[in-house]
Amino acid sequence: MRAEGLPPQPQENRRFTSPLPVSITCNVTPGCDNQVMRRAYKFRAYPTRRQEQRARALLEAHRQLYNAALEERREAWRRGVTIRYAHQSAQLTEIRRADQDGQGRWSFTSQQQTLRHLDHAFQGFF
Repeated sequence: MRAEGLPPQPQENRRFTSPLPVSITCNVTPGCDNQVMRRAYKFRAYPTRRQEQRARALLEAHRQLYNAALEERREAWRRGVTIRYAHQSAQLTEIRRADQDGQGRWSFTSQQQTLRHLDHAFQGFF
């Protein structure tokens, strides 16, 4: 934010470094006509092999959940039935209980968010 009456400042590009292998870039853009400023942060991570494997497994589990929920909606549409987020989210507890080593080991909240993304895509389509 800038004080009233001051001329706009040019865009600043700040780079902070730390001993860790992470770089943070902060682009500060002054607002025009007292609008909100936007900042962008970039993080570069260097995961260990184990962290990378777990991240890939997490993404794979979410991909499988998304595709299974999508297929359920397609089948329901063919039968003339509508399925929404609430219905699929209610099923998530049972899915996690049945698959402890698969879907059951990941965050319930992140899985709900995956289902919300699918529901949002369907709302935008129809």
